[in-house]
Amino acid sequence: LLDEPTANLDPQLANKILKLIYQLYQDLKLTVILVSHDHQIIKRLAKQVAYLIDGEIVEEGGGEIVSNPPTVAAQALIAKETE
Repeated sequence: LLDEPTANLDPQLANKILKLIYQLYQDLKLTVILVSHDHQIIKRLAKQVAYLIDGEIVEEGGGEIVSNPPTVAAQALIAKETE
């Protein structure tokens, strides 16, 4: 369970950390739960995505929902995060 593992890191170090996480996921067949506000990271790594607002899941699906969330609540959350 990783909560914002690349927050406040420079892009090079963040990329190294993400590569390490992905390598561990592949090599050890781990389930990884990664919390992030960075939609680029989510698009790049996620197979399953869940958007939470006030502790409630408002959107759930494959990685494609990051680019095209069907619910208004998730669309508003993404818009807010990318401002």
